[in-house]
Amino acid sequence: MRFRVLEVDLAHVLQGQASSENSRREENTPAASLVDALGSCGEEEALPDGVRVFAEALPGFVDNLVFDETRGGYVAGAGTKVAAPFSALHLALKKPAIFRTIIGKLVPMGVIENLVPSYGLVFVLGLDGTVKESMHDATGRTAFVSAAYRSSKSGYTFLGSSQNKYLGRVRL
Repeated sequence: MRFRVLEVDLAHVLQGQASSENSRREENTPAASLVDALGSCGEEEALPDGVRVFAEALPGFVDNLVFDETRGGYVAGAGTKVAAPFSALHLALKKPAIFRTIIGKLVPMGVIENLVPSYGLVFVLGLDGTVKESMHDATGRTAFVSAAYRSSKSGYTFLGSSQNKYLGRVRL
């Protein structure tokens, strides 16, 4: 939710899970605790053990990552892009507790969604976490991309979305 990608050391998480007495109850597993800790930590707070920032200050709100061997990195679908100089998402994420308790309960989700720019964005993150390339649809016809997959057989890049009622297909 902070225009970044975190890397989690699974060996660290699994080691904690093996030593946990309550690992039978899903909500008490170290993995569930880690997800809770990540969701509640603010921008200035330290990340839990075994977690580091892989990529930050990204051009959009990352939804899914797919490794693409031909591009030598991770293809990321972005639900929305950073809107300079003002982004309602950035404002809300600086004070997430206030946003959830006040604005989230008073303002209908449809109104909040209208504040998000309708923009299609897919980008490739290199193995070092930097943006190697990006593809944009400023018209918004293929907005809210949540996943992108490039087929080596057809040459098309398929764009999935949790909001759209279609699968986008672009030849690159």
